[in-house]
Amino acid sequence: MADELTAAGLTVDALSVRLAALHAALRSAISVNLDLSTDQPTGQLTEIQAERIQAVMELVRVINGSWDPDSATGASLTALCAVTGTQRNAATHGHVILTCTLDGGTTLPAGSVASVTGDATNRWLTDAVEVAPAGPAANYFVAATAESAGAIEAPVGSIAVRATPVGGWTAVTNAAAAAAGLEEETDAALRTRRAYELAMGGSTTVDAIAAALSNMDGMLEARVTENDTMMTVDTIPPKAFEAVIWDGTVPAVANADIAEVIFEEKAGGIQSYGTTIEPHEDEQGVSHAIGFTRAAEQRIDVEIDLDGDVDTYIGDVAAEAAVETWANANLGVGDDVFLSKISGAVIGLGGVDNVTAVRLSIFPAGPAAVDVVITSRQIATIDGGVGGDVLITSTLT
Repeated sequence: MADELTAAGLTVDALSVRLAALHAALRSAISVNLDLSTDQPTGQLTEIQAERIQAVMELVRVINGSWDPDSATGASLTALCAVTGTQRNAATHGHVILTCTLDGGTTLPAGSVASVTGDATNRWLTDAVEVAPAGPAANYFVAATAESAGAIEAPVGSIAVRATPVGGWTAVTNAAAAAAGLEEETDAALRTRRAYELAMGGSTTVDAIAAALSNMDGMLEARVTENDTMMTVDTIPPKAFEAVIWDGTVPAVANADIAEVIFEEKAGGIQSYGTTIEPHEDEQGVSHAIGFTRAAEQRIDVEIDLDGDVDTYIGDVAAEAAVETWANANLGVGDDVFLSKISGAVIGLGGVDNVTAVRLSIFPAGPAAVDVVITSRQIATIDGGVGGDVLITSTLT
């Protein structure tokens, strides 16, 4: 057998190769005529032994790979990144403003629960006590937090069930869609952030600036491009750099905080260029104009036709949500949207036999005949799920 660890890495035999080697060893030691058929006890014992050895060697492969950030996954990657100080970002809770109808004199306790109609698991807990003064019934705006962490959505008007019975609380709704939380940081995103943070030691490099920005709370992505020529390139002035950041459709990071990080990381005398200019005062009281660019969101509508198995297909709504999950994990600043990649993301879903068509539309411009090209200052977003920008038409047989 060829299981071995060399400078090129760990080599693990396939199960069929391992079983053949065990058969050869037994026949060499006992008899060339030894019957190792699958219907014979000796043959069955040999297969069990080979499978157990294979399971151990696969575990060895996983353990060996856990020391490589490019191949480690899950808990192994989390532990590996922690060694150099990069912590995986946990899932966060979403927030919403509820419109609660309260009779006069009603006290709505903190932690009162409202849920989405038709989905009792989509629950939102009020953040603080709300006391209605004596008098007629009235509407009160009450902040609430999602009970479960992650990208929990609640469209406009969907939160209408009072899951906690409170006397005098007669109705609830949400006039605006909930701000969904974030899912736990993916392995791919964690690897990228680890690389950025390790680059921070080389202060004033573009990687160090990008790493410092990416490490800010609420920052989803930061890309830094430098122009080290004596000519203007893509509107970036000579000897300047541009930080293009993405912190969500609703900005999560204050301009002043971004400007402070850029000023502290950039080299003296080097211009920070961008469409947003934020003043920053240094320790000597001198004000500096710090530039950066917020990526422009380009919403992409997606229509997908597919053939599926009637017994195992996960359903259109779940498939639409899966496309959104794929987009969040794979589409970053400046990344083009390819028909083939969307098709590949769908074909791997449960019960999907074939993707017959993928159509893209640029909102609000309309249909795109081919792949969508995204500029270096844009980010494509695809919103799946009920009422989203993904429409799947399935033919089940």
